[in-house]
Amino acid sequence: MRLPWLFTATLDIKGVIMGNCTFCGDSAGFFKKSHKECKQRHNQGKEKIISLIGSVGSGGGDLKQLETYIKQIVSFSYIDATSINNIITTGWEKAVDIAFDDGILSEEEEASLIKLKNYFSLSQQELDENGAFTKILKGSISARYS
Repeated sequence: MRLPWLFTATLDIKGVIMGNCTFCGDSAGFFKKSHKECKQRHNQGKEKIISLIGSVGSGGGDLKQLETYIKQIVSFSYIDATSINNIITTGWEKAVDIAFDDGILSEEEEASLIKLKNYFSLSQQELDENGAFTKILKGSISARYS
């Protein structure tokens, strides 16, 4: 029997409220929202995707292979389809930070970032929520006029 609580819960046979894991959907235990292992798997998956995108976005690489890796990670990390775009955006922002590690945005780094943006159909608006897109525009202009 489902209860209208803030988190998903069920009643067990004895009438004790048992929370369902927000990641796997199974019973998480008395008033719990998730299993420790499921949450850890989810967070590790997110960090792995962000790291991969950061590396490929700043240094170039096979975007089709990157997409395959992302799909594999998503499949066992309890990452839902609605949050994957935000994770990819965060990875792109990390790629911008990596590209600027030396203080200069090279033409190769800029090209890699733009290819990544276009491949995953990321909008300028979502990439600039934290100023990352503006940062590459400024870096690009600065590099051309230095």
